[in-house]
Amino acid sequence: MKSIWQEDNDYYKLEPLLNAMVASAEEKLNVKLPNSYIKILKQQNGGCIKYDAYPSTVPTSWADDHVHINHNLGIGEKNSILESEYLIQEWELPRNIVLLSGDGHSWIALDYRKTNENPQVIYIDCEANQQVKLANSFDEFLQGLYVAAEIVEENGEVYVEREWTQEEVEIALSSNDNEKIIRAFNYLYANPNINDYSPVVEHGLLDLLQHADEKIKMIAATYATHFNEKKQLSSEFVGKMIAILRSDVELEGYLPMF
Repeated sequence: MKSIWQEDNDYYKLEPLLNAMVASAEEKLNVKLPNSYIKILKQQNGGCIKYDAYPSTVPTSWADDHVHINHNLGIGEKNSILESEYLIQEWELPRNIVLLSGDGHSWIALDYRKTNENPQVIYIDCEANQQVKLANSFDEFLQGLYVAAEIVEENGEVYVEREWTQEEVEIALSSNDNEKIIRAFNYLYANPNINDYSPVVEHGLLDLLQHADEKIKMIAATYATHFNEKKQLSSEFVGKMIAILRSDVELEGYLPMF
């Protein structure tokens, strides 16, 4: 399993994880922790992670399309998931969750309210009184983490840390999975100089704008406006897209943006 941890950063990092520590934590929390979570803690027991974002299908206080993450809690006496019960009471959070990351105002958590194993991953914003399901499992959450912060070079070109192959982009855009679609579009938006991917973007957008799922259509329409603002779409494609928007009452509100 590829490491998610930042190198040379010991903040939130705890002593190496032992099996006995896992068993004790599960007994205290009365849950079964995800195997993938235990595996990453055996690489490093908590700390700051390389990836600072996870896609969200609804706007949050961080951004329109993602939530922010800067660390992942391990298992130990302090700065640990074992403090979940205290923090839940302190911040009046839902019971039967395990807090993985947060600062008091917003949290990433494992949701055990309907199960004691294989929990979903959720985002909670205390100030906005908002709860959002991010992933169906911790495995899915790990796969969806990405770098939202852009790195701007002196020549003005923009890059993100992880490179996607054209095949990965095509698979994501045809997956019918909101999170994967958003991740792919985020990558393409942050890398406007990947000219070879332009037909992939336009073909993907055309298919998604005519999708049966209203949320996926909205995601496609939103990103189409972003790509159009950056002049990443051909005039031929924009014409086809406008025809789709005009014929769909759920999407016609996007027409003024073109």
